[in-house]
Amino acid sequence: MVSQLSDSTLQALLIEDNLEYAEMLRLLLAGGAAPAIKLTHVPLLGEALRCLSDGAFDVVLLDLSLPDSQGFDTFTRVHNHVPHLPIVVITALKDENLALRAVRETPTVERVINNLLVRGEDDLGASSSDDLDVKPA
Repeated sequence: MVSQLSDSTLQALLIEDNLEYAEMLRLLLAGGAAPAIKLTHVPLLGEALRCLSDGAFDVVLLDLSLPDSQGFDTFTRVHNHVPHLPIVVITALKDENLALRAVRETPTVERVINNLLVRGEDDLGASSSDDLDVKPA
């Protein structure tokens, strides 16, 4: 099921199976982001690939642990499907090597936003982006 989480100008596809975390990201991104962001949320990679085939997205926010895809393969499948889009990897996996591999295996760094949001168990209670552990890849 595809759900529109916000109305704005930058078209972002959030691929995340945890609905609470998706809502937290929606709230964080709605908090005065410039440019404004229209967030479309899907919980499965299969749904995401169908949405991406329709075009109309400027960026992908990608969880690497989905019910229908796990780990680096998740990134590879999205990147191969839309190599022109920047991808922000969002994962509970505390594996910086995985993030670095994603950047290295992308033809140009400009095609990927080089941040890995590492979320912990307490992140669902985070009130701002300052509460998240953000590590440059």
